[in-house]
Amino acid sequence: DTFIFWEYGRCQVQLCGTTDSTANGVKVPVAADSEIWSRHCKMSGQNLVALQLFEWPWEDVGRECESQLGPAGISMVQISPPAEHILGDSWGIRYQPVSYKLESRSGDREAFIRMVAKCRKAGVAVMVDAVLNHMASPFVYTPRANRGKVCGSDKNTSKFTTQKCVGWAGTEFDNRLFPNGRPLRDAFSRKHFHHYPENDEANCGLP
Repeated sequence: DTFIFWEYGRCQVQLCGTTDSTANGVKVPVAADSEIWSRHCKMSGQNLVALQLFEWPWEDVGRECESQLGPAGISMVQISPPAEHILGDSWGIRYQPVSYKLESRSGDREAFIRMVAKCRKAGVAVMVDAVLNHMASPFVYTPRANRGKVCGSDKNTSKFTTQKCVGWAGTEFDNRLFPNGRPLRDAFSRKHFHHYPENDEANCGLP
């Protein structure tokens, strides 16, 4: 129930008691200049503790808030981007949004709503990592045989594949083209992206 932050990023988790708190059964003195957060003891510093649960399923995050994080006094939990993303097994695919539907590897919209409700009820805020400044590129992550190839092509070569560009919830897309999204929300054409004059399939280069 007590977190003591030392210089250089070191953190100790202790039981709240006297200044000589118990950590793993060993008496550890608390330096006077340490930043201390505790749910039960005298507080100093910012007094906020966040826990990162990237890639956790929403149902598991909700249970963790109820059984562990809330009772321990954790202030907030940070989660992976909840929007629909491309297919693949890497953590990086969560940063390749196909739409802003709450349909991801961590769960669907209903599971997300339940998770947030459980965490808030337990006194734990939910910090969402959101990707708002770009959309997915047309490259395959899975299956591995096609990894790195451009999807949605009309032929199969060493660099291109006829495999469709598709998101986790089945939303199809193309290079800088997201016509299957919702109007005024996440339906984008190539003109919506920065591009060279007369060439809407390439980003503008930096000077």
